[in-house]
Amino acid sequence: MNGVGRLIKNELIKVTHQISWKIITALVLVLAIAVPIINYYSETNVNSDPANWIRESRDSAEGIIKEYYDAHLKAYDFFENNDISSSDWRYDKFIREYEDAELSLAGMELVLGGEDPEEVYNVFGSFGDCYYDYGKKTMVYYDENTGSERTMDQAKMTALCDEMRKKIADLEHEVTTITFNDYVNEIVDGITADIGDGMYRTGTDSKALEGVSKMLDIWKAALGTAREDEAWVLKTASASEDIAVYFSSFVPVSESDFESNGSLVSEYKTYAAYKKYCDTSYDEALGAMNTLLYSIKNKIPLPDYMEYSVRDEFRSSVSTNASLTLFFCMILAATIVASEHTSGTIRLLMIRPRARWKILFSKLACIAIYGIAMFVCATGLSFITSAVMHGVSEFSVPYLVLRGTSVAAVSPFAAIFLKVFIDTLPMIVLVMLAFGLSVLMKKVVFAVAIPLMIQMFGSVASQISWMLLGKAPILKWTIIPYYDLSMINYTPFERFSGYGMYDIIRANDLTLKVGIIMMAIHIVAALIISFVAWDRQQIKN
Repeated sequence: MNGVGRLIKNELIKVTHQISWKIITALVLVLAIAVPIINYYSETNVNSDPANWIRESRDSAEGIIKEYYDAHLKAYDFFENNDISSSDWRYDKFIREYEDAELSLAGMELVLGGEDPEEVYNVFGSFGDCYYDYGKKTMVYYDENTGSERTMDQAKMTALCDEMRKKIADLEHEVTTITFNDYVNEIVDGITADIGDGMYRTGTDSKALEGVSKMLDIWKAALGTAREDEAWVLKTASASEDIAVYFSSFVPVSESDFESNGSLVSEYKTYAAYKKYCDTSYDEALGAMNTLLYSIKNKIPLPDYMEYSVRDEFRSSVSTNASLTLFFCMILAATIVASEHTSGTIRLLMIRPRARWKILFSKLACIAIYGIAMFVCATGLSFITSAVMHGVSEFSVPYLVLRGTSVAAVSPFAAIFLKVFIDTLPMIVLVMLAFGLSVLMKKVVFAVAIPLMIQMFGSVASQISWMLLGKAPILKWTIIPYYDLSMINYTPFERFSGYGMYDIIRANDLTLKVGIIMMAIHIVAALIISFVAWDRQQIKN
């Protein structure tokens, strides 16, 4: 292998001595430092106190628009005057409700003061239970006694203003006196009462009630939370409410009902496929609930529900480093053989007393060594940057991962690198494709252009194929549906976020295991074709 080692060394020298690759390497390393800083400041700016930009907007506003901003600021000023910051659980829970109440009151007071109702409505929107009817050119409200809309008169609007003032006063009292345990106990009591009334039960199937029972366990686990953990625990427990509603939809209908339901038959084809979808979706929902419960019980915050997560910011940096590294490895793979043909140096390579496979292997090894070295250096710089900015304490907090419906705590580094590796497998396929095209076509332009086109449009093609699988099931056994592997490598929380594509992935039974196998097959195929073509290649004089 000494001969192969010398060949690899020569290839690395050729690459690293080129000014263009020196610039590329420096660029990636600079970005490795810059990305964590950019991510931090962009995230903190998004999560910063909105009162700041509201004040700036008010200072340049006039008339009704100025009154609109003033109403917003009353809400933020109340929380600020009571030492309730954006990291306090009460801020997350009550700020929107308090803000809406102040806006409704301010809008109605402007109308009572003689301002044009249409103009006020266009700025403020609806005022509680009343709104502006553009057809009637007047304010109207819904009368629960008569079950119809009625024209708003001054007396009714005055009464509504009094109701809104009382609501604001009640909110102020609640915000300043309620404790976290008081709030959680109210929710626990409400869920318990609803379960007792049979509100959540669907027929006699226990699955429909399981989600609500889990939600109750999660809220009970939140009792007694330490003050510094209240904000993330509230967000975590609240997430259970969104997931619980899915359980009843995963109770499968009977086979006869399935066969008589045209839309279900059209989507799933067979009752077995439909039943499998319901069962696997139920397991995912149960796994998500178990993760929330484990998180609160063991005081391990999930990055999804933290105001700012250093672990998540580092994961984003690692993902960026991997994508940039593989992108440039794709360019290197596309040029490393084809450029030999273009420059004519291929003849000098072929006349050497070396087996052909050793020459090609040395080029492949050069790509791998260069890419791994660049990624390791870039990720090391990203970690150092994060450590300097935030310290390393959060890196001792494990990630929670699902194994079936059970939860396991794993090293954050293991979880981050595994996820990034799986998500970037399609780009590794493109690197191998570029390498194969460089061998087969001998033209840099084709070896670069084709993988770049796939990189640009691959995710779109992948998502389009998901919607075509019902009509063309053969697509499932191609690489196309699995190209956007990061979407298939979803977490249960992403699945139940309301984004419909995840449901399409599950309905078509697109699994991560099959996706990884597809990627591996194409990587191996590209390597075999490259070496066979290289061995049989004829070099013209």
